[in-house]
Amino acid sequence: MAWLYKRKESDNWEVGYRFNGQQFRTTTGTSDRAVAERELARIRALYEAHKAGSVSEKFFDLLSGRQLQKHTLISTVELWHADCKELSSDTRLRYRQILQDFCTAINATPESPLIKDISSEIVSEYLRKKREQTSRATAKLALTILGAFFSFAKANKHIAESPVPSAKTLKLVKRSADTEVKRRAFTQDELARIFQACPDEFWEYMVLTGLAIGQRMGDLIQITWGQVDFKSNAIKLRQGKTGKMVHAPMHPVLIHFLQLKKEQTKDAKSIDPIWPEQAERYRIHKAKVFSNQFYDRVMAVAGLVPKRSHHKAKRGKDSAREISTISFHSLRHTFVSLAYSAGASQATVKAVAGHASEAMSDHYTHISADVLAKELKLLPIVGKTINQTPQ
Repeated sequence: MAWLYKRKESDNWEVGYRFNGQQFRTTTGTSDRAVAERELARIRALYEAHKAGSVSEKFFDLLSGRQLQKHTLISTVELWHADCKELSSDTRLRYRQILQDFCTAINATPESPLIKDISSEIVSEYLRKKREQTSRATAKLALTILGAFFSFAKANKHIAESPVPSAKTLKLVKRSADTEVKRRAFTQDELARIFQACPDEFWEYMVLTGLAIGQRMGDLIQITWGQVDFKSNAIKLRQGKTGKMVHAPMHPVLIHFLQLKKEQTKDAKSIDPIWPEQAERYRIHKAKVFSNQFYDRVMAVAGLVPKRSHHKAKRGKDSAREISTISFHSLRHTFVSLAYSAGASQATVKAVAGHASEAMSDHYTHISADVLAKELKLLPIVGKTINQTPQ
């Protein structure tokens, strides 16, 4: 709405009005109230016409004599980054990566689009494609970051409403059948090549322990010496994902490995991680950096997956990234499969692996029972720090 007012230091009437949450004023150039009333009526009519969608912003600018500030998507992104200086560097980096990806996906430039022109359909389509190309967790993170960004834009009056849909509305549940990838267990030949490719003692430990007790990457990295019981020859831990306590008997080869490692770290306390440096890195960066290392430094070296250049693929924004059927998590599949092949009961496998249900145990079973205990006894452990295995 618009109104007339007169300042003490001027005889002329002025018109004040609000537009897109901002207050403007313009002089009528006259002290005649009747003339000023006509100018007020013109501004009000113009405002109502714009509100009804029958007049453009450009026309509004021409008639009102004011130039409204235009906020582009990219200019608002830069403003938001500047406002996030108090956040940690890792958090700012994640925000920047998601927003840069969003800007690239919709072909944003410094001049366009205006942030007010970003519709809910545009954001929803981006997030759906993100879910097709990445994990559900990554897509939900993108949803969260975009939600925070557009809320910032709304609070700064760059937009009237956020175009970001709710997670419930978007339903980021599954990839389509075309992009769903099922992990599989490693074969005996692949295991031998993986052990041979391990670049250091840490990765020998990770592969051996993942195969021997079937736990997830993060849990293995964070195991402390207090969780290793050489009296009962078992590892006791609480799974990070499920919160379930697991008592995992150790394979003789794993016992031998950890005993050698313990001799090298005689001063270590029970609360100390077996791998302090890696445990601290996991605490800060979580599993992604280690998953990438396992791909590049182990599986790629072993010739099981293509080597990556880490340069962005020039396949267009609609191309889904290729997801390998093998990863570090395949060691968990392999453990379960070998355990069943050796004749272990489903209850035993469920207790050691920490599965929430028998259906989940079925999901991890891949090898038929005809290989039996032979595969467990003849595990191809060829580590650089293990010159011989116990008899």
